[in-house]
Amino acid sequence: MRKIISLMLVIVLIISSSIFAAAQAGPEENVEEQTNKAGIFLQESGILKGDNGDLMLDKKLKRQDMVVLLSRLMGAKNIEGLSKVINLSFKDISDSNYTDYLAWGVANKLIEGHSPERFGFNENITAQQFSAIILRVLGYEIEYDKSLETAKGFGILNGAEVESSTEITRGEMSVITLNALKTFIKDSEITLGQKLGIEVPVETPQKFEVVSVNTDNLKEISVVFSEKVDRESAAMLTNYSFDFEFEYAELSEDGKTVVLTLKDDEKSVMEAQKNYKLIINKVENENKTAKLESTEIPFTATDSTIPAVKEVRGLGTKAVQVIFSEPIKRKPASLASSYKIDGNTVSGSVKYEYPDTVIISADLTEGDHKISVSGVEDFYNFSMEKVEMNFTAAEDEDAPEIVSVNFLDLNKAVVEFNEPIKSVKDGYYDSKSNPAKNPIKINCNKIILEFKGKIEFGSATLYIDGIEDYSGNKTDRSTVVDLKPNIISPEVVSVKVEDGRSFTIVFNKDVNSSQAERGTNYTIAWANGNKINGNGLSNGNPVVPMKYSNRKVTFSLPKIMSYGEYKIQINGIQDTSYLKNDMVPYDGNFVVEDLGSPIIDKAFISNERENVETGEGKIGTYLYIQFSNDMNTDGENSILDINNYSYSMNAEFDKDGKFKSADWKEFPERTDVDLFDFKTVRIKVPEEEKGGIKAVRVISVKNRVGNYIKDFVAVRKIEDKMDAVHFVAKAIDEDTIQVDFTGIKLSVIDENDFFVRVNGEDISIVLESTEAEGSVGIFKITGGHKIPPNVKGYEFWSKPDVRSQTAFGEKVSANSSTKLEDDIAPTVEKYGNGRECIVVDGNKVEITFDEPIKVNYGNTNIVKVGCEGWGNDEFVVKEIKSVREKLLIILNKAIEPKDELNIITVTINSANQTTKDITDESTMTMPVGRGPNAVSGQTLYIPYKDATRGKISVNKNKLAEIIKEGEEKEEGDYTEETWANFQSALESAREVYNDENSTEEEVEETVSSLRQSIDGLMTKDQAAANSVIEKINSLPSAEGLTLGDKDAVLACKEAYNNLTSTQKSLIPSDVLSKFLDILGKLDELEDGSGQDSEEGIEKNQQEETTQQ
Repeated sequence: MRKIISLMLVIVLIISSSIFAAAQAGPEENVEEQTNKAGIFLQESGILKGDNGDLMLDKKLKRQDMVVLLSRLMGAKNIEGLSKVINLSFKDISDSNYTDYLAWGVANKLIEGHSPERFGFNENITAQQFSAIILRVLGYEIEYDKSLETAKGFGILNGAEVESSTEITRGEMSVITLNALKTFIKDSEITLGQKLGIEVPVETPQKFEVVSVNTDNLKEISVVFSEKVDRESAAMLTNYSFDFEFEYAELSEDGKTVVLTLKDDEKSVMEAQKNYKLIINKVENENKTAKLESTEIPFTATDSTIPAVKEVRGLGTKAVQVIFSEPIKRKPASLASSYKIDGNTVSGSVKYEYPDTVIISADLTEGDHKISVSGVEDFYNFSMEKVEMNFTAAEDEDAPEIVSVNFLDLNKAVVEFNEPIKSVKDGYYDSKSNPAKNPIKINCNKIILEFKGKIEFGSATLYIDGIEDYSGNKTDRSTVVDLKPNIISPEVVSVKVEDGRSFTIVFNKDVNSSQAERGTNYTIAWANGNKINGNGLSNGNPVVPMKYSNRKVTFSLPKIMSYGEYKIQINGIQDTSYLKNDMVPYDGNFVVEDLGSPIIDKAFISNERENVETGEGKIGTYLYIQFSNDMNTDGENSILDINNYSYSMNAEFDKDGKFKSADWKEFPERTDVDLFDFKTVRIKVPEEEKGGIKAVRVISVKNRVGNYIKDFVAVRKIEDKMDAVHFVAKAIDEDTIQVDFTGIKLSVIDENDFFVRVNGEDISIVLESTEAEGSVGIFKITGGHKIPPNVKGYEFWSKPDVRSQTAFGEKVSANSSTKLEDDIAPTVEKYGNGRECIVVDGNKVEITFDEPIKVNYGNTNIVKVGCEGWGNDEFVVKEIKSVREKLLIILNKAIEPKDELNIITVTINSANQTTKDITDESTMTMPVGRGPNAVSGQTLYIPYKDATRGKISVNKNKLAEIIKEGEEKEEGDYTEETWANFQSALESAREVYNDENSTEEEVEETVSSLRQSIDGLMTKDQAAANSVIEKINSLPSAEGLTLGDKDAVLACKEAYNNLTSTQKSLIPSDVLSKFLDILGKLDELEDGSGQDSEEGIEKNQQEETTQQ
């Protein structure tokens, strides 16, 4: 007979999910917050009372107290004396203050004791008991054993983490009671709260948003959302845009956290303490009622955790799988010396599986084992100390089974198995005439099948033969898949315009780079739809070099655009999938932001001729004033109105340059104000005052967007005009130079003004980017030339005739040079086989670097040496010293490995970056006090057999490097003639390298010869660019252009537009500038700009504004 609870232990109920809609959980929040809110609500409703304001929410709830709370909830009245009317049979009531409340509960058939004589006084109430009571209050009677699960199903227990036997706290009671008040009464359309006259707070719908983006290592990004997310959209890589590509996007168990893992390559590593931005697009919440659109979240990359072993699994009795707590570096994780099983060195292979797993082959007996792991590093070079973990090995006789198949494209599928896969023989679909490419890529329990041809839409059968797990179980598997089209079309995720001229356009997936770099696929227009001409735009299309990388297109216009709203349209671009999906046409707006209140940046006196450009006219004294913004040139607030200026001959400033006092004079009424550019004016100084103006005052002028000069009036001390802008330069990479123009902002940096010289040879450079508002330029060396690590003999030069200058015409110092400073850290040289140059001779270890080094303080703790099979502290460094490129380490005893394959390790502590114990010989002065470059912290690994003296008699490292550089060249990139000369030199170099009897002189001569042939290669890109350069140079100047030249100009424009971004970048800036002027002039001629028509005038004004 089933036990029916009719009193204290209650309740039968029939489930109807619609009845309990009001009890469903509101917005997700912290359990503690939810408990506190519920407790405070019951207190304000007169139900829950505490002790001197303490609600005691963490205290267990007594059964008798539950009845008192229940009576307050139900609004019970006239309870006093009820026990005299209702006879209670309970014998365990030890406090008479509760008898009337218990009588009320019995009378209303809400409670009953464990037996007629035992109520359970002073016992804690369980979750199941209280669930039964609450359901009874709602009008239901159910079997007691089902009360808790039923209450859970209706959402009454939401926010209370309880099971049937849980003794609930006063806080958990509060949460459950509040949920009950939101629940509908049985067979009714009103809630319990409405019936009892208790107004329950309405939950505010939670906004779906990103709560946080953070990192605890340099390979993974954790994105936490405000609520659970849709699994499919959260795992789609195209929904995330970042500086690096992602390998995986995985949703965590909480349903709210997505972990993004960067690509498996050395470059895709974040930099610690660097600020980044992640763009999230089209990720939906779990019930798909909200979606994020192009949300940009800034964060700072950090790594403060040391890698740890997360889990160890025996893969049958033939292998062990070790899973780490975070992504780890391939080395030393893939070295057998990092592991011991049952105290023995690992003799089998170690397979690294990106990002956090290794699989160790080992012969194991069935039963328990112990593995020790040490020295494994994360991507911040944090190294883990030795740890030991137990695991169990058991026979595995089951062959792998397919779990899922996911198609990345029409010719690429990821097949997931239920266990790690050791090898796969073949894969094909439908028949063996449709094979997958070999070798098949394996990553732990996943394999990637890439087919030579596409799989047609619809049903197909995948066959995978020769699947083997680590226990030696082999099988063939097949599965039927339903292939749907890859219909994720390319979309523009965001368009950003910085500084009014620099564009960054982000796509949701990889697109065709040549299409992405084609200016005709972009149209920029005014807000009214009129396409813009001038300032690097022709009929709205960019005609400046464009660059595509990692789903981003970047380009910069020559000048800042006017403040206001613009339109941009993007179309004609396809993705890189097998289907080549067309992009979703983009039609959006962007705004060039308000520039704020302008200030005076600079004011100085210059003695020069009346006409600066031609050098004609009388010599006079002129006052130059430069503002921080483009300024208004019309009306009474114009910078061209002389009445807005005054000057002082006796102005005083304090030691910090702050204005104190002055007597002001007005300029003569007819004084001309010349517009130098839209930020700068030139004013003729009265003849009698030309020798002593101390300051200038400017009032009431506005910038081009209508903002008055800061504080309405500005005073500026007169400065001296610079004779020339000087510069310093440093090599920051083997092909990159950073030039600092001593803090002076240049309005023009022309790459053709500069070159690098070494040993009498001049090397061309190109400007890659500018920083710090034009005060720093980043240049790249062309022609494949590499700067040596010590930068010896390299100089950075300016040419005799330079165009790079400030807005005032202050030019960069011409025909000047500066020694190229060394900002490249030393690295360890490598032999031709890729092994580091490490030599072991008894108790001496010698490491060869790529440039001379020095040991500064003799700190022996900065270096540590170890040998596989010996203890961590076996070898003590007694001395370190340097001999040119070599670091010599003296140990307390000789290294004598048990096996010549044992690994020698040499660790240079990462603290060397700060202590500079081991550095190069450079004397960096930029920035001041920087000093020499420190050897970076690192651990070197080399088998003992490869670390013996006399291994290489002639150093062929440089020859190997230049041969490798040559072999990376692609014939299709260069002209036939220069390629033939290069191939001959390359073949000769290979012969010298392979000749064991080659002398140092022969090697050096071969290196020089091959370098010349590489430098002499002419790319097809350069040839294409030269063709367009010739066409542009054959055109007349803009001043001499007529409509009769239109066909030639348009042909030239078409030829330019057909160039790739790389080819465009090879056109000198002066040639490109000439071409832009010609295009602008042709637009004027076609539009009839000289006519006094309203349309022509409006067109002129629009073009002038664009050029400003």
